[in-house]
Amino acid sequence: IVCAELGDVKLVIRERLIMERIALAPSHFATQLRYATVVGSKVYLAMELMRGGDLFTLLQNHAITFNGARFYAAEVLEALKYLHSLNILYRDLKPENILVTHDGHVRIADFGLSRFVDGKDTATTLCGTAAYFAPEMLCQNKGGYSLSVDYWQFGCFVFELFVGSSPFYDPDDPSEENMKANISRGEFEFPQERCSQRWKKIVCDLLVPEVTNRCGFRPGDEGWSAVAEQPFFHNVDWSCVRDLSYSPPTRPLAPGQRYTQNFDALFLQEDPAFLAREQHGEALDPAAFAGFEFRPRRRLLARAEQLARAAAQRCREEKEEARRRR
Repeated sequence: IVCAELGDVKLVIRERLIMERIALAPSHFATQLRYATVVGSKVYLAMELMRGGDLFTLLQNHAITFNGARFYAAEVLEALKYLHSLNILYRDLKPENILVTHDGHVRIADFGLSRFVDGKDTATTLCGTAAYFAPEMLCQNKGGYSLSVDYWQFGCFVFELFVGSSPFYDPDDPSEENMKANISRGEFEFPQERCSQRWKKIVCDLLVPEVTNRCGFRPGDEGWSAVAEQPFFHNVDWSCVRDLSYSPPTRPLAPGQRYTQNFDALFLQEDPAFLAREQHGEALDPAAFAGFEFRPRRRLLARAEQLARAAAQRCREEKEEARRRR
């Protein structure tokens, strides 16, 4: 259960609406909302449990090969492509926000910074993780930004899969100001050791400050299809990616006494906050949260009970008809 103190009602409601939109058109590559409610001064969003933990922790505990990095990149690409098909701008991509299923596949999570965009609609808020800011997010005087941000962040993500850090993090000057300056100029360096040219190309094609020169937005490019056609994804069968037919490079620890090792120790040390008898803080305005409740299981159970009653009624009618015929 995720518990949020409400500082901005609109943001919380927007996150809830985005998760409902995802729930109505579910995907293998996005975490699902199971329950939402308001109690006292807090809102609660219950998500499906990803027993494999998060990708950031997994990458810290396991060595990753070229094919392994490509596996995770392909599934995350499908996740972003799926969100964009729903007109959702994600803008918070990083390994910590990619969760791992019990069998090793990945799903995108945490839609607190996501928003709907449609047509020429743009966003202007500077938000997210500084290391993943896109240049157009830093240029507040150029009319805002849109889906191009997720392409830039995908380039940062692919870089980090191999290197373990953002391309714009400078250990000699880790300040946010220096990081923003590097992002604006598109300046970063590859490791000195020998690197795959296919990996370098996709990173360089995505981390282009000028949006119209970025892969997916160049003349003739067709969005994520242009990224999927990069040499980095050579021989990847995208139907197999979408069907989860490829075997994950790493399988998390099986559920049981030790499966908490799949999660960051900092999260395990936190005290859980339950909604039972929530009495703390001033109660929220019910009118502001009209329709916030989300209980799909209840609706499914009600429908199942309805079908069961109808089936039982048909059975009784058939028995009565058979009795009359005798």
